[in-house]
Amino acid sequence: MAKRSKLPINVYQVKDEFAGKIKLETGEGETLLDHNTPQLALATLYEGSDLAKGYIELVASPEAAQ
Repeated sequence: MAKRSKLPINVYQVKDEFAGKIKLETGEGETLLDHNTPQLALATLYEGSDLAKGYIELVASPEAAQ
């Protein structure tokens, strides 16, 4: 069995007051922000848009753990 590498991972979540109420559109489509939105989608939106940072929060990162 192959070993998994220990890559730094950030964890994001939709702020509770916006869950299920906000839909963000990108050039690739739209994403309804709720507590089931995949981490990859949240990361892409958070890192690529200042607007998204108002609805998504970074809750854990390797830098914060050190």
